[in-house]
Amino acid sequence: MYDLKKAIKSEVAPELDTYASVKLTLKATKMVKDVNKAIELDEEQELASILKGFDMTVLDDVTWVQRSFAENIQLFVYAPSGKLVTHNIVD
Repeated sequence: MYDLKKAIKSEVAPELDTYASVKLTLKATKMVKDVNKAIELDEEQELASILKGFDMTVLDDVTWVQRSFAENIQLFVYAPSGKLVTHNIVD
């Protein structure tokens, strides 16, 4: 998750420049844009385990996992203040 947070931070700069990547909180839904239904992602989770958590089939192929995550998971990013900073990172 740390690498994903770093990538998101650089993608939406300068909005997140004042926050350390480790301080960002990620929440996700399975293509539901309702933030109230999002679950917080654990820092130790890998993309494949997140997909499995949403009852999705996961293949043993890194490229497939990354593409499936991008196509099926809606991310929400929160700053340390608890404020929703951005969403729709993965379209």
